[in-house]
Amino acid sequence: FMSYCGGCFKGICGKLVPLLLDKPKVRAACRELFKKVDIDNTGTITAKNIEDLLNKLAGKFRFKVPAGAAQMAINAVDQTKSGDISEEEFCQMGERFCEFCGQKLQVAVEATKK
Repeated sequence: FMSYCGGCFKGICGKLVPLLLDKPKVRAACRELFKKVDIDNTGTITAKNIEDLLNKLAGKFRFKVPAGAAQMAINAVDQTKSGDISEEEFCQMGERFCEFCGQKLQVAVEATKK
């Protein structure tokens, strides 16, 4: 199993690590994604934006979004307690997530080299 997965980690995953750890690229991608979620162009992501997105995804995968899920997502990211997510808060969350994933993936890639 490791020899099969090792090829993937060294190939595709090995190329993914630098992208995940490239903060300027991650920030640019986060800004683009932010614009797509902020469909009403208010400059913030609201619970309604998240609710609409979750319901759209839920319909495709045939599951029901729990009541309050959108607000829970807002509360998890909203550092200023404004009730919505600013572009800066969104980008910081994306950067932290990508950095975490990049570091974990880097460890896995290095493990396949041994």
